[in-house]
Amino acid sequence: MDTNLLKSVLLRISTSFTENLPSIITVILIILIGWIVSRLVAGFVKRVVTRTGLNKAFDHSGFAQELDKIQPGRTLADLASSVTFWLLWLYIIFASLTGSDLNLEATPFNAALSFLPHLFVAFMILVGGVLLAQFIGRWVQVGVAATGVEFHETLGKGTRLLLIVIVIITAIEELGIDLTPLTNALTNIITIFVAGLALAFGIGAREVVHNILAGYYAREHFELGDQVQIDNETGTLDAIGTVSAEITLPKGRIVIPNSDLTEKMVKIYTVE
Repeated sequence: MDTNLLKSVLLRISTSFTENLPSIITVILIILIGWIVSRLVAGFVKRVVTRTGLNKAFDHSGFAQELDKIQPGRTLADLASSVTFWLLWLYIIFASLTGSDLNLEATPFNAALSFLPHLFVAFMILVGGVLLAQFIGRWVQVGVAATGVEFHETLGKGTRLLLIVIVIITAIEELGIDLTPLTNALTNIITIFVAGLALAFGIGAREVVHNILAGYYAREHFELGDQVQIDNETGTLDAIGTVSAEITLPKGRIVIPNSDLTEKMVKIYTVE
C-alpha cells in the first residue's frame, strides 16, 4: 500500500476539516438553538389550540376518531404542535446548511427549503378548512331544521362533504400539484347539480316549495296541541311537517297540505 498516498488523503481530510470547523460549529449551534426555538413555538401553538376550543371542535369533526386509530390519545393540539415543531426545525436545518460556507450541493437543500413553507400552509388550510366546514355544515343543518325541513341532517352532511372536498383540493394545489382537470370536473358537477335542483323546483316541485313555505308561516300562527277546525273537521293539531300537517280526530286522523293551514279558514278553539 502506498503510504504517501494515504498520508496525502488524510492530510487533505484534516485540512478540510480544520478549515470548515468554524462553519461546522456554527451550523451545529444554529441547529441546537433552532431545536429550542421550535420547541417553544410548538408549545405556544399547542396552548393556543387548546385555549381557543379548537380541540373540542375537532373532536366533533369525525377526524378525531380516525386520528385516534393511528395515534391513540392524540388531540388536535398535539398534532398541530408536532407538525409545527418538525416543519420549523427542518426549515432551520436546511437554512443553516445552505447559508453556511460548507461546500454542499445547494440545489436539493434549496428545493426542500422552498417546499417546507408550502407544506405548512397546506396543513393549516387542511385543518382550518375542515373545522370551518364542520361549523358551516352544522350552521346549515340547524338553520334548515328551524324551518321544519325534515332532511336538514342530509343537507348539513352534504354541505360539510362538499366544503371538505374543496379544502382538500386547495391544500393539494398549495403543494404545487396541478388539479385543474379535477377542479373543472368538480365545478361542472356542482353546476349541473344546482341547475338540476333549480329546474326541479321551478317545474316539478312548485307545490312542494309552496307547502314548505306555508309550513314555515303556519308554525308562527299555530301551536302543536291546538284544537282546530278546518273543512268541517275538528281535532288536535299534532304535527306540522315539511310539506304536510297531521290532525287527530275523535276517530282517526287526517293529513293535509301545509298550505291549507295558511290559505283556508281555520278555527282555533280556546281550551278552558
